[in-house]
Amino acid sequence: MRILLVAMPDTASSLDRVMKFPNLGLCSIAAQVPGHEVRILDLVMRPKGVRRRVLEEVAAFAPDLVGYSAMSFQYATARALAQTVRAAAPGALHVLGGYHATVLADEVGARDGQLFDFIVRGEGELAFRQLVDGLAGRTLDLASIPGLSWRSGSGYHHNPDGALLELDSVPLPRREARAWDGAFYFDRSFDVAETSRGCPLPCTFCSIRRMYGRTFRRFPVRRVIEDLRALDRRGVGGVFFVDDNITIDVPRFKELCEEIHAAGLSHLRYIVQASVHGIAKDPTLAPTMARAGFDTVFMGIENAEAANVAALDIAAKRGRTGDETPRAVRLLQENGIKAVGGFIVGNPDDDR
Repeated sequence: MRILLVAMPDTASSLDRVMKFPNLGLCSIAAQVPGHEVRILDLVMRPKGVRRRVLEEVAAFAPDLVGYSAMSFQYATARALAQTVRAAAPGALHVLGGYHATVLADEVGARDGQLFDFIVRGEGELAFRQLVDGLAGRTLDLASIPGLSWRSGSGYHHNPDGALLELDSVPLPRREARAWDGAFYFDRSFDVAETSRGCPLPCTFCSIRRMYGRTFRRFPVRRVIEDLRALDRRGVGGVFFVDDNITIDVPRFKELCEEIHAAGLSHLRYIVQASVHGIAKDPTLAPTMARAGFDTVFMGIENAEAANVAALDIAAKRGRTGDETPRAVRLLQENGIKAVGGFIVGNPDDDR
């Protein structure tokens, strides 16, 4: 089969001038179907003339299956592209995945069931592979694929959720399927990788648990090092680890840092997302990160007001105390690592 996978171009407009990171999920999806021809259109890399670009690719590639990955703020774009591609290639099948499809599968099926033949909910690798295998082998039993929603004569049918993957069984991403490169962070070429998935914390504002539940799963460290070596061979200057909260397991994160240094990969610059508590609780973590090449840490500070921190269900269940944020920032900066904070504003009780 010829499979076209499309990531939406929508980003925060003020950020795409200084950073553009590629979609890792579609590269992982592509790796699940090695016997098929896959082309990934990461439209973040080519955000102008999107409709024209997609139509040109569809005409040249003639896909049998078109997959769309979208978060909620990108769904209007995915919907418009699906309409466009359906008109241009009426014989192709269409599948939607990502956070929007996972959280609002009922709504998508009811409203746009004529656009999308299938919806892959949750962690998509296994369900997508089973769908493609069934389509290619003409042995498709839609009702047997966990995590799949599909159009039937009586409307949209939603199969039970699929189980989470054992991450040591997930192959390396198929980045060579991407149509375009060009990711960057300021003046350095960048790519993305992952060392874990999920976060068990109960923060009320976060959608991660809708995708993975309150779980934390680890890729084998040797697999992460193998992936970093592959990225180094591709000539990137840095790597953004897209882990949801890598500091859930600080000893394992320190082990990874030490392995990066031992593998001779500390010349790359690394960006990571972490919790304030995870950085602050172990004063040996930041220097270990610095030796491995970590350049920037994005921390979920979330709010400066104690009442809001409590309302967001952060402090009590994380063990976070009032002095942890300045301590975490100081530990990073003392070791030459830039600290970037994420804040949530507009909470219900905000008055200034």
